[in-house]
Amino acid sequence: TVTGVQTCALPISQMQMVPNQAPKLKIEILDSIVSGSFDAVLSLGEVGDTAKSIYGVCVKIKYDPELMVPGAITVDFSNTWLDSTGNSNLITQYYLDDVNGVLTIVEARKNHLAITGFGELATIHFEGEVAVIQQRDLTPFHVSIMGDSKVLNNSVFYPGNSGYVQHFINV
Repeated sequence: TVTGVQTCALPISQMQMVPNQAPKLKIEILDSIVSGSFDAVLSLGEVGDTAKSIYGVCVKIKYDPELMVPGAITVDFSNTWLDSTGNSNLITQYYLDDVNGVLTIVEARKNHLAITGFGELATIHFEGEVAVIQQRDLTPFHVSIMGDSKVLNNSVFYPGNSGYVQHFINV
């Protein structure tokens, strides 16, 4: 049984030109898994740890496919901070690979203007196979952000530099 919040966080600073204090991309399991279903929040940055000049993300999340009902993972983008005007400037998509246990989430600003902020990018609803979950000790249930996930950024991180450079930040 898992209750409370679990965090899997990776700094978006594994590329040499990104400082160690760069905001974290993380996933938090919010609910108890006893019932078979649970929600998790994907977020970037937090209070005091703002993500600057972001125009999109491509995040891969690994999970155990034997524990999930095939095709029953859904993603809700309605609370994302990447667009505050009702998603009119945002393209969102997700792809579920039930065989390999990989959920790919993509968000990109279609007006080509970066935004600064922090917090939720998406809420993910996982629907588990109740019989399998009850047979296993799921402490802790594990979801993780895969290393080939990307945060799309168009600013220069070095102090004193100005201008915009479009690049991927490795996660």
